[in-house]
Formats: sequence, structure tokens, C-alpha cells
Amino acid sequence: MLSKISVFFFLLAAFSVSIAKASSPSIGADIAVAVAQKMLAAPPLPSLEGEGLTIAPQYGYVEVRASSEYEVMGSMYSFDGKTSGNTGGLSISYSNKAGFGFFLFGTMSKVHGNVQSYVSGEPSFAVRDIEAGSVAGAAGLSYRLLGSEKSILAAGLFAGPAMIEAKSTAKYEDISAGGGASTKFTFNPEMRGLYTGVQASLRLGNFLINPYGVVFTSSSPVCQEVKSEPGGTIPIESFECEGEKGKLHSFATFPAVGLFLGYKSFRINVYSSAVTAPYLSVTSYSGTFGINF
Repeated sequence: MLSKISVFFFLLAAFSVSIAKASSPSIGADIAVAVAQKMLAAPPLPSLEGEGLTIAPQYGYVEVRASSEYEVMGSMYSFDGKTSGNTGGLSISYSNKAGFGFFLFGTMSKVHGNVQSYVSGEPSFAVRDIEAGSVAGAAGLSYRLLGSEKSILAAGLFAGPAMIEAKSTAKYEDISAGGGASTKFTFNPEMRGLYTGVQASLRLGNFLINPYGVVFTSSSPVCQEVKSEPGGTIPIESFECEGEKGKLHSFATFPAVGLFLGYKSFRINVYSSAVTAPYLSVTSYSGTFGINF
């Protein structure tokens, strides 16, 4: 009886390790989607001020921290690491005296980094050379439903089609005792859907407080294909998304909230959040400068 129990717990521990190793390459894929989401979570918003055409370039920094820790049979399993890079974007918006208008914006990003895993403090596996880039954009109609371009308080709505295209590569390396093998994975999800949002502005002289909320509702498949180079140590079939082998969850549909602070034509995004993989923490800063025509 004791031997059966011992074998059971041994298999449980081995299974936990295998699951950890099998899921680790998805870190690069999850990071690519998380960064793309962040771009739509901190967009160059349609202007609530003035009538006519406004062009606003955007530039920023983004960092994604991957971190998790759990215990199995008295052993601590953990991984930690980060990717970081820059973001850029451009928006064009127009509004008339009645508050009706249109908006169009596109953003792009590129991050790179590494993630290391440990078992009871000893190196186990690593996800190296993570390269994740994304392009996101939206276009549609906007309406200022409260206030005017010069009022202290204003609020508006905007909605239209949107897209996300993310490209990621990551190399999984087994660096435990007797390890050394590696596998390179690629995950390039594409999402199309509806982008809706609401925003408000509080003007205090030349200063502006601009909170907002957005929702991206994807019409694309939640599960999308992951690829690996031939002869890798981890078979594609080990990945599974809602019963589909060889696919990963894209975390496509998500809500987000955020806050811009502004001075005259300059705005900086001081807070934004979106729902991503639970072990990821995304931090970004971006500034936008509006040019009115």
C-alpha cells in the first residue's frame, strides 16, 4: 500500500514538472498578445476638444514581467523574467461643431527578453530570445455627448472595427541536469473585432484629466495555432486550447480602463489595465502630442 502511495506521489510530481515544462514556451506567445492588448488599452483617444482635424503621434515604453511560484511535494517551482521595448502610434480624428466625428489610429510595439525557471532554487528550463511584436488599430465614429470643445467637463463615445496582429518567437531550453536541448516556437495570432469606448475630460485651465474605458470584442477564434521548428523536444500536440491540440489561447476579447493627464496639447497615459494571462504583469508609459488643423 505504501509503495503504491509513493509511486502515486512520484508520478504526480513528475506530471507537475512535465506540465510546467510543456506550458513554458507559451510564455512568449502570451507576452505578444499582452503587449498588443496594451496598445488598445492605452490608445491615442479621439479628441473631445475643438473642431476640425487633429493628428496625434504617440511614443512610449512597455515592460512585461512573467512571474509565478507554486509548491509540489515540498519542492518549489518558479519562473521569473521580463521583456521590454518601445511602442509607437499615430491617430487622426475629426469633429464638427455638433460633436460628431471620426477617428483612426494605429499602434505598434516590439519587446524582447528572457524568462528563467527554477526547481527548489536550481535552474530547470529557460525561455530565451523572446521576441514579440504587435500591430493594433481601430477606426470608427465618435460623438461628444456632453459639453463643448471649451467646456470644463465633456464626455464622449466612440466605436468601430479594430484589429490586433501579434508575432512572437521564443526558444525553450532544458537546462536541468542532462538537459541542453532546445525548441523554437512561433505564435502569430490575428484578431478582428469591435472596439467601443467612453471617455470624459475635466479641464482646469491648461490642464486636462481624461479617464476612459474601452472594450475590444473579438470575432476571431479564441484558440489559434502555434508552430515549432522540426525536431524540437516538445511536440506541438502537448499544447491544448479548449480541447484543440496544437493551439494556444489568444486572450482576445478584453475590457480596459485608463487615465490620461494632459497639459495643453500634450498627454501622458499614467494608468491603463487590460485582462491578460494571470502570471503576466504589464507596465507601460506613453505620451501623445496633438496637432490641430
